[in-house]
Amino acid sequence: MFAFLGNIGFGEIVVIAIVGLILFGERLPEVAKSLGKNVSDLNKSLKETKDSILNPDLNEPINDAVNTLKKEAGDINKILIETKDAVADESPIDKAPDMENRTENTGDKT
Repeated sequence: MFAFLGNIGFGEIVVIAIVGLILFGERLPEVAKSLGKNVSDLNKSLKETKDSILNPDLNEPINDAVNTLKKEAGDINKILIETKDAVADESPIDKAPDMENRTENTGDKT
């Protein structure tokens, strides 16, 4: 657990305990309880994160939602392409009135 400290002897542990008592005094049990709770919460969060990554059953709803969104995006893209093609087929020149054969009623009776 304390591998980062290297070879720590009994004397060093006693010194650390005395310094802890001097610094925290009567609050030492409260500080130790808070520290233990925080370490426990951290371990619980790490375990939940690991389980969510490694357990595909937990990711299934997310994968279903992603697949549904991809399908809907494909459908929307298909509709947009069809609309674009339909608009391109209806050229404004083709829809313009035939000016050569058109007779206008100008009100003149000549």
